[in-house]
Amino acid sequence: MQRQPKQINDVFGKDDLKRLVPVAGFRKKKKELSPEDYLALETAEDHKADYVYFRHNTDRPSSIRFAQAYVYDRTQGTLGPLFAGKDSGDGLKKIEVVVKLFKLQEVRARCFKILRGMPTNPYYHGIEQHVGHTPLIRLRRLSELTGCEILGKAEFMNPGGSVKDRAALSIIAAAETSGQLKPGGTIIEGSAGNTGIGLTLIGHSKGYRSVIVIPETQSQEKISLLRTLSDEVITVPEKPYNHSGNYNRVAQRLSEEKGWFWANQFDNQANRLAHYRTTGPEIWEQTRGEVSAFVSSVGSGGTLAGTTLFLKERSSKIAAVCADPYGAAMWSWFTNGNTETKGGDSFAEGIGQTRVTKNLEGISVDRAYRIPDQAALTVIYQLMREEGLFLGLSSGINLAGAVRFAKESGPGQTIVTVLCDSGIKYQSKLFNLSWLKEHNLDPHRPIESILD
Repeated sequence: MQRQPKQINDVFGKDDLKRLVPVAGFRKKKKELSPEDYLALETAEDHKADYVYFRHNTDRPSSIRFAQAYVYDRTQGTLGPLFAGKDSGDGLKKIEVVVKLFKLQEVRARCFKILRGMPTNPYYHGIEQHVGHTPLIRLRRLSELTGCEILGKAEFMNPGGSVKDRAALSIIAAAETSGQLKPGGTIIEGSAGNTGIGLTLIGHSKGYRSVIVIPETQSQEKISLLRTLSDEVITVPEKPYNHSGNYNRVAQRLSEEKGWFWANQFDNQANRLAHYRTTGPEIWEQTRGEVSAFVSSVGSGGTLAGTTLFLKERSSKIAAVCADPYGAAMWSWFTNGNTETKGGDSFAEGIGQTRVTKNLEGISVDRAYRIPDQAALTVIYQLMREEGLFLGLSSGINLAGAVRFAKESGPGQTIVTVLCDSGIKYQSKLFNLSWLKEHNLDPHRPIESILD
């Protein structure tokens, strides 16, 4: 006869007990809860649960995006899993609820009745449920060259084709929760391309219109793609941030005039929260906690900030590294405490920040490097020719930064960075030999040259 545990300690180990949050205490903070925490509380209360148990779970197929519940059946003394809730639709951590007093059969019969917004089939979802959980790819040649594990998060595999889908989903979800974004509303954003694509695709999947303001200097492939996808695209001359004609300023002004929701990716901290809740935990799980360093360039700052915040909470020994293109000021900010050094220029799109955004507030890094375009170009051409990866220049900046850290730190490191997007949006420039020659960039340099 099976023993019947009388206390929660009989089911959960010491480490698990640290993850248990009493429902009563949770309820007192109801107004402060994030969307996924609120869902956890609702599910727990519906099941008359004593505790909510959080565990980021990445070992389940990404096509199954439901929160998993552990049902603690006191009458049988068993603990069994079942689907008892879905995640909040913004790619946040899975929720697991400890349930008491119900037999498994009874809970299975009831669980789908209590869920709000549950799709008819719990195994199939729209694109908003498939942002994140991207593979971690080993970059063979760079790893061999440095004696380290150089790993890239394959963010080009997101529905919109870039890392910016994470921020887009989080910003939309936060705006829905706060009431800033109403059903059928319009999202407007100033974007170098990828955030605009992510906001448009995810917005359309949720019934919103999108208007994107983009500098005319961005690649024609991105502008053309946005014109195909978005409800409206406004191209403007490139201007500095403090100029009224800057693409972000134009988006802000139109949002005020039209009553549209301005996503404001640079200063909306739902951006970095996306990476704190998803990118960081995924990297920790995928490397089994063995990550030595995280390397990222800065556009809005959300990827570097959010991922760093999470990983540093897990281990202060994990190095945070900024890879900055020439013409940007983040190397100067992290190294000298000012944004005065911006010398040079870069053809990288979507990165190269000259101010400290709100997503970067309170963030420090262990090292920062200035990466020339030639080093980044050498990396992306080597990956295309030898490893089947077709990437944009920002990915090359990140990987060159990872190699620089590996060279300084010595072999044996596990270094993770972000493969931001595909090279398909940059064929007219980066993969056009005439354009490269015109701008004194050589696609034929040996990969070993980046160690110089």
